[in-house]
Amino acid sequence: MDFKELIDAHITHVNEQKDITDKTSEIDVRDNFTKHLLKTLGYNIFGKQEVKNEFSVRTGPNHGKVDLVILKNNQHTIIFECKSLTENLKKEDHYQQLSAYFRSPTIDVRFGVLTNGINYSFYTDLEKSGFLDKEPFFEIDILNLSDDDICMLELFSKSKFDVDVILERARDRRHRLAIENKLRQEIENPSEELICLLAEETIKNKRGNEKKRLISYFSPLVKEAIKKRIEGDIPAKSVSQEDNLSSSDDTIPEKVKEWYFAICGILLGTCKPSNLDLRSMKDGYAIYLRVQTQAVAYLVLKNAKHTSLHLTDVYIKNKKGHSYLGIESLADHKQDIINRVQTFMKNPKNR
Repeated sequence: MDFKELIDAHITHVNEQKDITDKTSEIDVRDNFTKHLLKTLGYNIFGKQEVKNEFSVRTGPNHGKVDLVILKNNQHTIIFECKSLTENLKKEDHYQQLSAYFRSPTIDVRFGVLTNGINYSFYTDLEKSGFLDKEPFFEIDILNLSDDDICMLELFSKSKFDVDVILERARDRRHRLAIENKLRQEIENPSEELICLLAEETIKNKRGNEKKRLISYFSPLVKEAIKKRIEGDIPAKSVSQEDNLSSSDDTIPEKVKEWYFAICGILLGTCKPSNLDLRSMKDGYAIYLRVQTQAVAYLVLKNAKHTSLHLTDVYIKNKKGHSYLGIESLADHKQDIINRVQTFMKNPKNR
């Protein structure tokens, strides 16, 4: 049997045992759940050469007994502290108990595990040698394991156990979790630094109130763009729109670029940014929907400093009667722009 099949067999055992209502105490969890997992991991649970029960340790002036200790080559490697089947492992007292055992001069281990037979929290001492980290580097629900969980759990098996390999993986997981938490925060509330980075073409060189106004404007757009990207709605290549600028980048006025990236931001979630092309025209620039070769908006360059915009109408090809907008009022016409693009996409023949 391969490791996944062994784990599947353990899951079947757990499901059978957890429904036996008189087998939920700490001792039951140790003997019927955790030991079975250790057996699944390849350890001999019947002798004392690899697994020890109720191992006595000194914790300051007191003594305690570690529920289970794993040995490899006669060296203590992992301690397990077992709790009742329904116990919440996040209680501070449980962490403090495991931490005290981990620091004990009686025993020298690199990993400590809290478990209720179903949930397992793996700890080590990445932050300060000899002192248990406050947060676990690996947590699993044995009844809901991902492929990544199974791969990580296998590193604790007798045949694969290597302290250095596990510590390296623990550091990687810790850093990844920190990054994931930061990304979660940025998704919910994008920082000013992230907004300035993603909207650099528009915000760079802006100062004071103008910069604050643009940051406020782009904040919900950045939030929406990140979520869309995570959901897979935006192709990876279209994160940058540089490929869609048909003229040489050096010849496009900065004000036109500012408009272009702002409109691309507005249309995230409505159409793919890769379908928006900026093309030069006789009297300025136009942003075209590539699929329908239909201009979404004309950018009319008045002078080197100012660019105004007027929206095209799907049913009118000439420019008569179009309203000119300044960039400061672009946000007020966000829905109008979205509606026009949606109209183009629904009625490709009307252009």
